[in-house]
Amino acid sequence: MGHPETIASQDARISRNTTPEALGLEQHPNTVEGTEKRPKVAERQAPEEQLEVNSTEPKTKKSLSFKLAFIGLAASLFVFQVDATCLGIALPTISGDLHGSSLESFWASLAYTLCGLVIQPIWASISNTFGRKPPLYTSMGLFFIGSIVFATAQNMNTIIVGRILQGLGGGGIDVLAEVILTDMTTLEERSTYLGLMAIPSAVGNIMGPTVGALFSNYASWRWVGWINLPFLGIGAPLLFFFLKLRPVPLDAKLARNLKRVDWIGMVLVIIGVTTFVVPLSWAGVAVIVVFVFYEAKPAEPIIPHRLFHSKTGNVTLLGGFIHGIILVSLLQYLPLLYQAVELETAISSAVSLLPTSIISVFLSIRMFGGLVGLTISSAIFNSVFSTSIADTTIQLTGALASLNDASNAVNFIDQLRLLDVSERTLDQVLRVYLKCFQSIFYTMTGLSGLGLITSALLDEIDLKKQDLGNQRFED
Repeated sequence: MGHPETIASQDARISRNTTPEALGLEQHPNTVEGTEKRPKVAERQAPEEQLEVNSTEPKTKKSLSFKLAFIGLAASLFVFQVDATCLGIALPTISGDLHGSSLESFWASLAYTLCGLVIQPIWASISNTFGRKPPLYTSMGLFFIGSIVFATAQNMNTIIVGRILQGLGGGGIDVLAEVILTDMTTLEERSTYLGLMAIPSAVGNIMGPTVGALFSNYASWRWVGWINLPFLGIGAPLLFFFLKLRPVPLDAKLARNLKRVDWIGMVLVIIGVTTFVVPLSWAGVAVIVVFVFYEAKPAEPIIPHRLFHSKTGNVTLLGGFIHGIILVSLLQYLPLLYQAVELETAISSAVSLLPTSIISVFLSIRMFGGLVGLTISSAIFNSVFSTSIADTTIQLTGALASLNDASNAVNFIDQLRLLDVSERTLDQVLRVYLKCFQSIFYTMTGLSGLGLITSALLDEIDLKKQDLGNQRFED
């Protein structure tokens, strides 16, 4: 998966890392007369500070601490990407082993993406107030605990709890790694380091399905959770000892610091996104509309309105949203297609998925789009399966009895290769599954055209600026 800026990282970069002058704005003091202008930020900074921020000569030499901190961020992102993409392959095995339904399998996938989505702007907002490192360490801790809960689960409900914790932690790792890298680099350097950061993310994205298949077939699906721990064991110490960021000035009273946080905005975004996606409903849309209008009021909003004043920014976010819908749906349901219709094993389906995984590295997968994509795809699958299975002449008795309920369809995929039924009956069952996947992919193909249109609306932006963040890296 690539790393285009998310809404949260754009917020952190603009609100904390860019001076009013850089935005073409003037600041006025709150005096009675209101006639004097404040001194420009650059005039109030020390000479060496001005040189660091405004120099056009980029720093090419990075310290050992910078490099080790970068490796720590990369290791954390790597394990996040592996975990995000390996579940789709392993899900039929997990569901079969724990006797889960299609609904529970759906929640195991959705819980991770939903929690990761709603927590991202919250982690970014908290990091603006209290600094980047505390929420980053908290995110890694939640991901660590969630991986253990997942690996030791004895039923699907525990799997879902583990995925919730992993989503809360993984969402923080994903967005804060990008925000911190934005703090650590100049605007001109940023594309280079984001590109370097994309390498472990790409490898993790490609490896995820294969890792899930290998563990499901040759070891235990529980290793999907256990494998995260050693990589966190590499990233966490490197970040703890070598990530040296300029501290955020805090008030001596905790209550004043807490008051700066946009608590109402957090509640609105959680309720709005959750009710919008589960299920897609007008109540969720109403809450999101309230959230959008409310965000004009707080001093430090989660998502400031100024983020949407740029046409290029809006088009980029829309394109990422559409790509998320398409690619997350493909990565989740293509393995099921290979296993259900082609009767491939988990490892074979991972190999078949490899070209899609590689291509997805170069495209923008954003979590909100992915969340909506999973919801749409799941609704299509269940609806088409119920209708199609009822239209066949198949007698759903004996080994096929569980297919009377569409919620068992995903769980049943593991049994398709072992069915003792006539070839004609098996062919009809496989055609029902095929029709479900075709409906999903036809929908995603239509959306891909809209995504292509958005890319034609982008403007070129000059990157030759030394725009370091307030929480910049310090040796």
